[in-house]
Amino acid sequence: MCLHEDYDARGVYLYEACNRLPRFCRELLVGAANYIRIDKCRMLEARGFDVLRIIARRINFTKFRILTEGMYLALHHSERTITTETPSEYDLGKRIQAQIAMVQRAVELSMSRCP
Repeated sequence: MCLHEDYDARGVYLYEACNRLPRFCRELLVGAANYIRIDKCRMLEARGFDVLRIIARRINFTKFRILTEGMYLALHHSERTITTETPSEYDLGKRIQAQIAMVQRAVELSMSRCP
């Protein structure tokens, strides 16, 4: 998980890339929504992250070096990558609580799916 802040977001959102795994994004946002509203417009944009990841696998990015940290991890190191974004305009305490809620839920979901 990569925890980020977005200076022009109007709420919390996230990017998730996973290889044939069930998605966590909705459940993570439910917890965060107790502290910060969900930015539905940004979530629509975030759905394109998996498409970009698929395209990125076919391009030699060593020449371009424009990968985000989440994209790099998804391409080279993990089966699931989640990048959370909380808006700068919200109180720092609420942003921290929202991030904690998402991390905690991700750990719970990950542990419940372990063999």
